[in-house]
Parts: sequence; C-alpha cells; structure tokens
Amino acid sequence: MADINRVLKNLTHQLLALQSLTNEEVCLAVKQLVDEEIAPEPKAGFLAALAKKGETVEEITAFARELRARSIQPLLDAQTRSQEILDVCGTGGDRLNTFNISTTVALIAAAAGQYLVALIALVCAGALLGFLPYNFPGARAFLGDAGSHLIGYLLAILAILPHFYSRRNPEVLSVFKPLLILIVPLADLVWVVMLRWKSGRPFYIGDTNHLSHRLVRRGWSRTGAVLLIWLLAAVTGGLALL
Repeated sequence: MADINRVLKNLTHQLLALQSLTNEEVCLAVKQLVDEEIAPEPKAGFLAALAKKGETVEEITAFARELRARSIQPLLDAQTRSQEILDVCGTGGDRLNTFNISTTVALIAAAAGQYLVALIALVCAGALLGFLPYNFPGARAFLGDAGSHLIGYLLAILAILPHFYSRRNPEVLSVFKPLLILIVPLADLVWVVMLRWKSGRPFYIGDTNHLSHRLVRRGWSRTGAVLLIWLLAAVTGGLALL
C-alpha cells in the first residue's frame, strides 16, 4: 500500500512542479484513482495539483481515453431498480431541482428585461426537460457527476448574472432572490455537510442523508419524494417572483 501511495504522491509532486504528464503516467494515475484501496486524500491532492497546473490538451485526451477504456455498462434491470439507486430529483441525481430553478430564473430575468440571462436559463431548462422523461424515477439515463456539476455551475452563474438592483429596479432586498430560488438545494447542502462534519467524515464523501433519501426512509415513495422536493422548489422560487 505504501508503494501504491508513493506512486500517486510522486505524480502529485510532478504536477506541483508544473511538469505535464506523459500518456504512460496518465495511465498510471487513472489506475491509482480508480483503485478503491487507495484513500481519498491522495487522490484529492493529485486532482487539486492537476487543476492548479492546468490540464494540457494531451493530458485531457489521455485521461478521456483511459477512463473510457475502463467504463462499464451499468445494469438497469428490474432487480437493480428495486435496490437503492434512487435518482432523487429526476434531473440527474444532483438534488438541485434544476428544471424548476432554471425556469424561475428565466422568468425573473425576462421580467427585468435581462433577456440574455433569460435565454440561457430557458436553454438550460429546455435541455433538462428533454432529459426528464428518461430520468424520472425508474430512470434509464443519468447525468452523472459531469452532468450535474455542469448544471450546478450554470445555476451558480445564473444566480450572479442578473442585475437585481439598478436604477430601474431600486429594490435593495431583490439581491436575495437567488437565495429564495436556490434555498432547497442550499439547505440540503448545508445539512449534509454539517452531518458529515459532526460524524468526523470528509464532507466530499457522498452518503444517503440528503433530503430525498430521508423522505424515502420515512415511508415516501421515490416518485413522491421527487414531487415534494419539486413542490418546495416551486414554492420558494415563486416567492422570488413577488
């Protein structure tokens, strides 16, 4: 185990020295990253060093090639669906209720005359709406980390792009509208981070303490949990329209 950790540590030091990885080193790094016996900390250190250095086109290509070679087709038969693979909000498992949120942002931005922001939000909402039939509970497709992180990034950008306070709209409290729109996922985020911190676990390690999981454990159906979270997001987003 010490030798394995040393390999990833050496690659991390190489990145910190701003030295790019060869194809062979990328292959070795991917092998370490997918090894479940290696602790999360050295993996996180490696990825942080890679981000700090900045990935080259050759590195991105090599990582994509290696990860694709290791990809597997997930089983989504009836037996698998009956187990704990809850897709929590019908939008890729990201617990962000992104269809409701992006639609609300579009309405607010359009009402304020900020049509570029509204257009971006509507494009985001349309893409998620097209994905929804394949991703509602009993899902056949999932966004995964890459997709949900992209949607989260877009929502964060949409929260800061509009000019909530201006001469045309001199309402000081309007700057809090993004918090109303995002209050459901933000509250869920704070809740699980606090739980992980109190239990002494890394906050970035996933668990089943999100609102959707807790609702299901309390007897709600998966579809019911999804619809309830949608309703909460719609209500809080609606308050931002007032």
